[in-house]
This record gives sequence, structure tokens and C-alpha cells, in this order.
Amino acid sequence: ALTAVGELVGTVSKGLPQEVIDALPRCTHKQLHEQGKACMDKCCICQLEYEPEEEEELLQLPCAHYYHKECITQWLAINKVCPVCNHELPATKPASKAA
Repeated sequence: ALTAVGELVGTVSKGLPQEVIDALPRCTHKQLHEQGKACMDKCCICQLEYEPEEEEELLQLPCAHYYHKECITQWLAINKVCPVCNHELPATKPASKAA
């Protein structure tokens, strides 16, 4: 029955637009440690440990979870929720703050 509904309505993307993903804050694991911020030692998506000396780029979600940029970019293209806590990300870019 659900397949028939899907065929009638078409498929709907549950992911985020690329410009929203591109607007997420970026950092490295080394920067997080230098700032004293808590972060898991491995990416929950690929299960690989972060390599601080490699200067791997991480993206931070609004819920304060961090992931490899490549991993979370692919994830958010098809899902708009955090893989750890299921926090739903808004499908629009946050408004830039006026100075």
C-alpha cells in the first residue's frame, strides 16, 4: 500500500539542500581539544577515529555533535536529522546576524 502511495505522489527528498550543509560550522579535532570542547574520539558514521595531526575537517551540527565533513555531508543529503540524537535540522540556512 505504501509503495502505491509513493508511486502516486513521487519521491520526496528527506535531506537538506547543499547550501544549508555548507553553512554548518567547521573545525578540526585538534581545534576542539585546544578549545577544551568535548568531542567523541571517532566519527559515528564511518566509525574511524579522528586524527588530530591530519587536520581533518569536521562539521558541527546545531545539537553540538561533530562528524567528518565528508561523512555528514553525505548523510545530510538524504537525512535531515543527527545520526546520534535524531535532532532535526532546519531545511533553511540560518539568517546571518546583522552587525
